[in-house]
Amino acid sequence: MNTKDTNEPHNTKGTKDNKDNKINKANDKNELTAEVKMGFTPVTTEQWNNIEEKLTKLGWQGLLRKSEHFKSHPEEAHWLNTLCQYELEEKQHKSYARRLKASKLKCSKPLSEFDWAWPTDCNTERIKGLLSLDFIRAHENAIFMGPTGIGKTMLASNLGDLALSAGMTVYFTTAAKLLNEIEMITNNGKLRLKLNRLAKYDLLIIDELGYKKFSNRHADILYEIIESRHKQKSTVITTNLLLSEWYSLFDNNTTVIPLIDRLIEKCYIVKIEAKSYRYKQAMESSES
Repeated sequence: MNTKDTNEPHNTKGTKDNKDNKINKANDKNELTAEVKMGFTPVTTEQWNNIEEKLTKLGWQGLLRKSEHFKSHPEEAHWLNTLCQYELEEKQHKSYARRLKASKLKCSKPLSEFDWAWPTDCNTERIKGLLSLDFIRAHENAIFMGPTGIGKTMLASNLGDLALSAGMTVYFTTAAKLLNEIEMITNNGKLRLKLNRLAKYDLLIIDELGYKKFSNRHADILYEIIESRHKQKSTVITTNLLLSEWYSLFDNNTTVIPLIDRLIEKCYIVKIEAKSYRYKQAMESSES
């Protein structure tokens, strides 16, 4: 007859591990229940995907690998989400400040101070359409055309600031400054570097085209800039001249025709007719 040896040692390790696992699961469940009772709802898939996206942007790989832990600890997950948001906002603020400094944008009046009733002719709907920045996303151009002192530079500058706020890169310059600076570069390597840099800005604003005459060399430079950005990036130009008057501006250079052709292929032209705002302000001052 077989008898069981009651003195044989039992396998207590497996039993202990199972018991520990049950205790750990119970503790996790209790912690989750406690956090829910404290007002922290369980983390949904959508919420975690949002947190995961922020962690990826920040490059916090170690925390990404702890996803299961945070999913089962909603209080920590909500805290992590807040921490990510603060860090992203700080990075965005620093990025904006850095891009603003590099943009060389002029200080300009906000659009809220633009007197839309002053111009005798102005396509306000087209301007408001440009403010959506969709033309930049579509790599299209814009030209603000009209006499001096009517707010062309202000409108262009506000577009630049909106683009910076949307995370884009912007560079502001006058036509004379831009073309004269490039003309003075004699080293081919430095010239290529400058032109390549200009080709990469999401938005290039060229102000005051038409206030002085340019040489054939200037025409060639401007054509190369516009050609390098054609259908790739957006350019905004402010000018006091009609397009047909650009030929005399560049001494009838043959590159003016293809330059205009590239520029206006995908372009919003905004003609503004009005007396100078400085004239308006002077009249208002004399009446007060």
